[in-house]
Amino acid sequence: EANRIITILCSIGVMQAEKEVLNQLGFDFGVCRHPFGEPTAEQKERIAKEKAAAAKRKKQKTVGAVIAVLVVALLAAAVFVVTVVIPKMQHQAAMDHAEELLAQGYYEEALDAFEQLGETERAPQILMAQADALLAEDNHWKAGFILKSVYEDYGVEEAWVKYRTMYYNVGVEYMENGDYASAVSCFEESEYYQDGMDLAKICNYQMAEKAFAEHDFSKAAQY
Repeated sequence: EANRIITILCSIGVMQAEKEVLNQLGFDFGVCRHPFGEPTAEQKERIAKEKAAAAKRKKQKTVGAVIAVLVVALLAAAVFVVTVVIPKMQHQAAMDHAEELLAQGYYEEALDAFEQLGETERAPQILMAQADALLAEDNHWKAGFILKSVYEDYGVEEAWVKYRTMYYNVGVEYMENGDYASAVSCFEESEYYQDGMDLAKICNYQMAEKAFAEHDFSKAAQY
């Protein structure tokens, strides 16, 4: 652009052309003194055309620059949406689905869903909820298996307390129904929770009494 202007100024005459440019811009600088002459009408027209062309080129460059900035901004926004917004929305949707599975009692499915999302710390909570649901259905053995695994795998003390309490309560139920052998096994599994040791002794005594009444003295002696 600069070379173009310099070439035109030199072809017309630098001083004359500069004054004519300023005159056309609205500044009254008159004409050059001798020995410099005044530009011809043709040269003045050439200067006017070049000035208009230069303004047009400048405008086009400005518009091009604005478009380029807009394109870059749009590309950046698109990249942000694709790499941040959409994955975040997808992750949230998956989280909501996993929470819904948990709320509806699909514990194993919920556990898998959370693990796929990297939410492995939710496992103890989900397993404890599953164990509680099984206990409410009197499915003690499966609940016990889950509670014991939660304690051994994650160190959740609450799971171990529930495990021992469950076996103690089941042992009491067996004892009340006269199934003393099963009751003793449950008290042992509860690690003699609360008065489990004393209740186990009572059960053993009852089994010994029964064996003695049946004249099975060797069996009675085992208790």
